[in-house]
Amino acid sequence: GIHGDLYIFVNVARHEIFERDGLDIHLEMPITFSQAALGDSLEIPTLTGKSILKVPSGTQTGTIFKLTGKGITNGRSGSTGHQYVTVKVITPQKLSTEQKDLFNKLSKTNETSSTVFSKIKKFFSK
Repeated sequence: GIHGDLYIFVNVARHEIFERDGLDIHLEMPITFSQAALGDSLEIPTLTGKSILKVPSGTQTGTIFKLTGKGITNGRSGSTGHQYVTVKVITPQKLSTEQKDLFNKLSKTNETSSTVFSKIKKFFSK
């Protein structure tokens, strides 16, 4: 054939749960109030199977965890990206009577430290 340039364009389809950023993979993982407050070990999907993520107690929504080496491997350089897992605390829309009672009991305890309230009070008293 004749000599010339060959252009190949590759489009990568969107994945239903993973989002790609270079060699890194991002995943948004929903967790419950109790998992966030008490901590838990979660089974996380990765490109190569499943991995365990330890969520410490007191985790806030939007916290990002890094799974080292769980991203995409560059075929030329051999370097591998990471997987970042962002946890989102899910607020239940319907509660059973028992769950409502438990949340009512929890609301009567000191859920946040008094220092937070004192800082807010001090800010507005200026």
